[in-house]
Amino acid sequence: MMRFPFAAALLGAALVAAAPAIAVEQSTPATPQEEPAAATPDDGELSAFVAAFLRLIGVQHGYMMVMRDEQDPARLEEIKQSALMDMKSAVEQDGMTVDRYNQIALSVRDDPGLRDRVEGMLQQLAAEPSGPAPQADEE
Repeated sequence: MMRFPFAAALLGAALVAAAPAIAVEQSTPATPQEEPAAATPDDGELSAFVAAFLRLIGVQHGYMMVMRDEQDPARLEEIKQSALMDMKSAVEQDGMTVDRYNQIALSVRDDPGLRDRVEGMLQQLAAEPSGPAPQADEE
Protein backbone atom coordinates (compact mmCIF):
# COMPACT_ATOMS: atom_id res chain seq x y z
CA MET A 1 0.00 0.00 0.00
CA MET A 2 0.96 3.66 -0.07
CA ARG A 3 1.38 4.04 3.69
CA PHE A 4 5.16 3.86 3.65
CA PRO A 5 5.76 6.73 1.20
CA PHE A 6 2.98 8.74 2.83
CA ALA A 7 4.45 8.34 6.32
CA ALA A 8 7.91 9.28 5.07
CA ALA A 9 6.58 12.34 3.25
CA LEU A 10 4.48 13.37 6.24
CA LEU A 11 7.41 12.95 8.60
CA GLY A 12 9.83 14.86 6.39
CA ALA A 13 7.50 17.75 5.71
CA ALA A 14 6.25 18.00 9.25
CA LEU A 15 9.69 17.87 10.86
CA VAL A 16 10.79 20.71 8.67
CA ALA A 17 7.73 22.69 9.79
CA ALA A 18 7.34 21.54 13.40
CA ALA A 19 10.84 21.78 14.82
CA PRO A 20 11.53 25.40 13.86
CA ALA A 21 8.04 26.48 14.86
CA ILE A 22 8.50 25.15 18.36
CA ALA A 23 12.03 26.53 18.56
CA VAL A 24 10.61 30.03 17.99
CA GLU A 25 8.76 29.67 21.29
CA GLN A 26 11.97 29.47 23.29
CA SER A 27 12.98 32.72 24.94
CA THR A 28 16.73 32.29 24.44
CA PRO A 29 18.03 31.38 21.01
CA ALA A 30 20.16 28.26 21.12
CA THR A 31 23.26 27.70 19.08
CA PRO A 32 24.62 24.27 18.23
CA GLN A 33 27.65 24.92 20.46
CA GLU A 34 25.39 25.50 23.50
CA GLU A 35 23.55 22.19 23.19
CA PRO A 36 25.33 19.05 24.39
CA ALA A 37 24.72 15.95 22.30
CA ALA A 38 21.33 14.61 23.33
CA ALA A 39 21.00 11.01 24.39
CA THR A 40 19.27 8.79 21.88
CA PRO A 41 15.61 8.62 22.89
CA ASP A 42 14.24 5.30 24.09
CA ASP A 43 10.98 3.84 22.79
CA GLY A 44 8.92 5.58 25.48
CA GLU A 45 10.37 8.96 24.62
CA LEU A 46 9.91 8.31 20.91
CA SER A 47 6.27 7.38 21.54
CA ALA A 48 5.75 10.65 23.41
CA PHE A 49 7.53 12.49 20.59
CA VAL A 50 5.30 10.88 17.94
CA ALA A 51 2.15 11.72 19.93
CA ALA A 52 3.32 15.33 20.35
CA PHE A 53 4.31 15.46 16.68
CA LEU A 54 0.83 14.38 15.58
CA ARG A 55 -0.82 16.90 17.90
CA LEU A 56 1.48 19.63 16.55
CA ILE A 57 0.48 18.84 12.99
CA GLY A 58 -3.17 19.31 13.96
CA VAL A 59 -2.51 22.55 15.82
CA GLN A 60 -0.40 23.96 12.99
CA HIS A 61 -2.96 23.01 10.37
CA GLY A 62 -5.80 24.60 12.32
CA TYR A 63 -3.93 27.85 12.83
CA MET A 64 -2.72 27.99 9.23
CA MET A 65 -6.33 27.83 8.10
CA VAL A 66 -7.26 30.73 10.41
CA MET A 67 -4.19 32.81 9.55
CA ARG A 68 -4.65 32.32 5.82
CA ASP A 69 -7.78 34.50 5.80
CA GLU A 70 -6.74 37.07 8.43
CA GLN A 71 -5.92 40.54 7.08
CA ASP A 72 -5.49 42.53 10.32
CA PRO A 73 -1.78 42.52 11.35
CA ALA A 74 -2.61 42.98 15.04
CA ARG A 75 -5.07 40.10 14.99
CA LEU A 76 -2.55 37.99 13.05
CA GLU A 77 0.01 38.54 15.79
CA GLU A 78 -2.55 37.50 18.44
CA ILE A 79 -3.26 34.34 16.47
CA LYS A 80 0.46 33.57 16.21
CA GLN A 81 0.92 33.96 19.97
CA SER A 82 -2.06 31.72 20.62
CA ALA A 83 -0.65 29.14 18.19
CA LEU A 84 2.69 29.13 20.03
CA MET A 85 0.95 28.54 23.37
CA ASP A 86 -1.15 25.73 21.90
CA MET A 87 1.90 24.14 20.26
CA LYS A 88 3.75 24.25 23.57
CA SER A 89 0.78 22.62 25.30
CA ALA A 90 0.62 19.95 22.59
CA VAL A 91 4.26 19.05 23.23
CA GLU A 92 3.97 19.11 27.01
CA GLN A 93 0.72 17.12 27.21
CA ASP A 94 2.54 13.81 27.83
CA GLY A 95 5.30 15.29 29.97
CA MET A 96 7.84 16.11 27.26
CA THR A 97 9.56 19.49 27.35
CA VAL A 98 9.81 21.76 24.33
CA ASP A 99 13.61 21.56 24.54
CA ARG A 100 13.57 17.76 24.49
CA TYR A 101 11.03 17.71 21.65
CA ASN A 102 13.34 19.97 19.62
CA GLN A 103 16.36 17.78 20.40
CA ILE A 104 14.53 14.66 19.27
CA ALA A 105 13.15 16.40 16.16
CA LEU A 106 16.65 17.43 15.12
CA SER A 107 17.98 13.94 15.83
CA VAL A 108 15.19 12.37 13.77
CA ARG A 109 15.93 14.76 10.94
CA ASP A 110 19.66 13.96 11.00
CA ASP A 111 19.71 10.24 11.93
CA PRO A 112 18.28 7.87 9.29
CA GLY A 113 17.99 5.01 11.79
CA LEU A 114 16.03 7.11 14.25
CA ARG A 115 13.90 8.48 11.42
CA ASP A 116 13.11 4.90 10.40
CA ARG A 117 12.00 4.10 13.96
CA VAL A 118 9.68 7.12 14.01
CA GLU A 119 8.32 6.26 10.56
CA GLY A 120 7.62 2.74 11.82
CA MET A 121 5.69 4.14 14.77
CA LEU A 122 3.70 6.42 12.47
CA GLN A 123 2.93 3.53 10.15
CA GLN A 124 1.81 1.39 13.06
CA LEU A 125 -0.47 4.17 14.29
CA ALA A 126 -1.88 4.65 10.80
CA ALA A 127 -2.73 0.94 10.67
CA GLU A 128 -4.51 1.00 14.04
CA PRO A 129 -8.23 1.78 13.79
CA SER A 130 -8.37 3.45 17.21
CA GLY A 131 -6.06 6.36 16.36
CA PRO A 132 -2.76 7.59 17.76
CA ALA A 133 -3.23 9.74 20.82
CA PRO A 134 -4.91 8.45 23.94
CA GLN A 135 -5.82 11.32 26.23
CA ALA A 136 -3.68 11.83 29.31
CA ASP A 137 -5.44 12.28 32.62
CA GLU A 138 -6.16 15.95 33.10
CA GLU A 139 -6.48 17.56 36.49
